[in-house]
Amino acid sequence: MNQIEFFRLQKEILEKFFPLNWFTETSEKNHPAFLRWMLCNKILQQRGVIKFPDQETELLEIGRLVLDSAILVTLTQGNLSQLKFGSLDLYGDKAVQKKIRSRITNPEQFEDIMVELSFGAWHEMVKHSVIPLEIESYPDLELKIVGIDIPIFVECKHLRSASENRLNKEITKANSQIKATGIPCYGIGFFDVSIPVSMGQVEDDEFPMRLQEIIEIVQSTISGPKNRSIGVVLLAWDDYNIMGEPPDLTQITFRRRHVRIPHSPSKDVMEIPEDLRLFDGYTTIYNLHWKPRG
Repeated sequence: MNQIEFFRLQKEILEKFFPLNWFTETSEKNHPAFLRWMLCNKILQQRGVIKFPDQETELLEIGRLVLDSAILVTLTQGNLSQLKFGSLDLYGDKAVQKKIRSRITNPEQFEDIMVELSFGAWHEMVKHSVIPLEIESYPDLELKIVGIDIPIFVECKHLRSASENRLNKEITKANSQIKATGIPCYGIGFFDVSIPVSMGQVEDDEFPMRLQEIIEIVQSTISGPKNRSIGVVLLAWDDYNIMGEPPDLTQITFRRRHVRIPHSPSKDVMEIPEDLRLFDGYTTIYNLHWKPRG
């Protein structure tokens, strides 16, 4: 598959996920999916060429585009090796499908949905059973893992702010949704903090300072008797690394990283075993073969 075919298929996946002709007719020109669709068009118009350094700032968006495609192909039971979208009708029940279709065209809700789909797709990839839920006051997902008899419920959030007040509010709400199931369970809060952490290119695996501040707030919010229905909070954020410099072969590594924060020990909390795989993050790698401009 050459680079032109690759970006044509990336564009096609987005088009199949959205309503027919949405990309050519929408007025939502700042919608994240529209911007990624336009990025595909730009690269296709450049015959698969990525200009450097002009488009260096777009390398992170290319990583997100590639990851989004893998998530959508996985959950629609398409063909990942051929980048073929399956059918949204194969994910969840009609209520879940209606929720997804009604929200993805809203620029404020699109990333919220993608966070939920991202977590679900990871568990599908490792052969866990994923049951998306659309029940009033319930969390987003139920997981079933071979060898684990206790049900696992997950509430997913895409946070635009990570102030102490916002984190307390969202964790408390997630706790209430997991508690609403009314049965003994493992409870997980999955929070994407990519916007407040605001990472771009990195040189190593060190946690950014802003993330460390967020971790401290989360630890305080799920300590002792507080928010006892949440056994673990998972924080996720995006970054990328560049190895090599033009005109040499350059490798771009886009990562959706995470940190796992367990509830502090408490007799009233269903403590999740440390060795239970809940999320390993994602890594997508692509190589750029640079050519001098004519």
